[in-house]
Amino acid sequence: MSVVVVTAILALLASLGFSKYTHGNYTFNYAYPPQYTNARYWLQQLKGPVNLTEAELATFDGSHGKPIYVAVNGSVYDVSASPDLYGPGGSYAFFSGKDGARAYITGCFSTDLTHDLRGVPKEEWIELVAWKLFYETHAKYFKVGTVHHPPIDPRIPPPAPCKTMLAVLEA
Repeated sequence: MSVVVVTAILALLASLGFSKYTHGNYTFNYAYPPQYTNARYWLQQLKGPVNLTEAELATFDGSHGKPIYVAVNGSVYDVSASPDLYGPGGSYAFFSGKDGARAYITGCFSTDLTHDLRGVPKEEWIELVAWKLFYETHAKYFKVGTVHHPPIDPRIPPPAPCKTMLAVLEA
């Protein structure tokens, strides 16, 4: 092989390695978010943002051929790229088709799959920012719109703190 061919191959491998290091995937688009190489992302951009009710969001759980959506405090994300995690039978399937904002904070996945944050200390709400950032910057997931919740009746008591949250409050 000539020196030029060897140099070109080494440059290509170095470029791919740099891309893997900076973006977590093998692409040549260093300056662009990883979602930009996702065809589903572009199809969603053409459709525009979705505005869902809670009932509509519930249908996006990976069954019946629909995409898989999760919501965090009103923001809806497409996580269809990981059906083994978020689809039926997946480890995180309980988040699919729901706004589980409270569970993202408390870690109580059986009782706190709700957007109702009453009773959760405000300083704990920073967890929601971290989760939104996770979904918005993930190479395979992207924001598709919002879910609109009906107002919470103030006469209904807030959800009781779960054991995980009680441990945080007592610490």
